[in-house]
Amino acid sequence: MKVVLDTNILVSAFAIGGKPARILDLVVDGKVEGVTSERLISELTRILGVKFGFNSQQLGRVESIVRTTFVVVNTPPNLPTISRDPDDDHVLAVAKIAKTDFIVSGDKDLLVIERYLDIPIITSTEVLEHIIYDNN
Repeated sequence: MKVVLDTNILVSAFAIGGKPARILDLVVDGKVEGVTSERLISELTRILGVKFGFNSQQLGRVESIVRTTFVVVNTPPNLPTISRDPDDDHVLAVAKIAKTDFIVSGDKDLLVIERYLDIPIITSTEVLEHIIYDNN
């Protein structure tokens, strides 16, 4: 299974835990293939630093984990407007380029789309249900 994790999922995984952290663990363990981009990595470290007070050592560790366990894809500079929040169009572009099975997000602006091309946009709870179902 190949997924793109929206920044809000990764922020939750690193700063809070819970279901997003379980998904991150599956990526780190190689059971799920995670895909990201330079822009999403930058957004992740910025939010963790500004909103959650991660110091440079913690941010370096986060970046190292993401870079060593996720596939990093390049996206074009000009993206079509699809989401009602244009910043979310980058997540859609990553999913399209990488041909992911799912986009995992907690962002209502993405979840309301439900599906981009043939890629379902689902919550962390839903992706965990898919993983459990697919393994049975």
